[in-house]
Amino acid sequence: MLWEGEIQRSRVSTVFGVVPNHVTKDFKEYEAAFPQSLTFEPRRRFYVPGPAFKPRFASEDPHEYLALQLASSQTRSSAVIPLVGGLLPIQGLPTPVRRVKRQGLSLVVQAIRSATAVEATYYSMTATEPTKRKFWPHSLIHTGEWWHVRAFDGRSGEFRNFALQRIEQAKSVSESSPQSSESDTEWHTESVLEVVPHPALNAHQKKVVAREFGMSADGGESVWRVKIRNCLVGYFAAHYGLDLPNAKPPKYVLSLRNKDDVKQRFLPPAAD
Repeated sequence: MLWEGEIQRSRVSTVFGVVPNHVTKDFKEYEAAFPQSLTFEPRRRFYVPGPAFKPRFASEDPHEYLALQLASSQTRSSAVIPLVGGLLPIQGLPTPVRRVKRQGLSLVVQAIRSATAVEATYYSMTATEPTKRKFWPHSLIHTGEWWHVRAFDGRSGEFRNFALQRIEQAKSVSESSPQSSESDTEWHTESVLEVVPHPALNAHQKKVVAREFGMSADGGESVWRVKIRNCLVGYFAAHYGLDLPNAKPPKYVLSLRNKDDVKQRFLPPAAD
């Protein structure tokens, strides 16, 4: 209703898989709870927003709606489609099959909740062959493209990020972690990144970039201040090309004003 401006009983019935009479009852209950929120147009047999309409169960944020549409178009999941009321014509760029193993993900999630370990074969980019690893996960991470798990690594004795798609033959281990997640300093401390339009852009281009990234004026320059966990600084910088020494427009339109303060946290050439 918020984004499409109308809603039809038959469509709700189809999307949610319920009988039309049930939908009619739901509409009446909604109207009773929120008077003047819906107006029925008999000729078109549609409901349209009434004079008092406002979203009650969702936000007015366009990003929420677009994120749901993207998830629906990528997965075609029956669990997501009802949230967007059906599919719009959407085409995204092809993405590789992540090959995250269902069992591996399930065991990681269970280990996070129980504060126990996972033992698995791991395909690290810093090794010459798959290795056995035991780790104690405490959080999931999405880096803009990949899913990782933040965990205490039994082999290195440090907290590391493990890519979920590189975990194979996982099994649960009922052992408490040698280190509490509270001691993961890089997780619990943060940096502020000062992202600005690339200096090679002209004045108009800088205004366009500032507008797109929601930057604020600061000393004559537009700045996007990003507060982020220290263990994610490298992923953020890599995602936007902020760690590249020769990044230039038009491909790269951002620059990191305080690079010297955070460059020690950039990702190495090959990371786990």
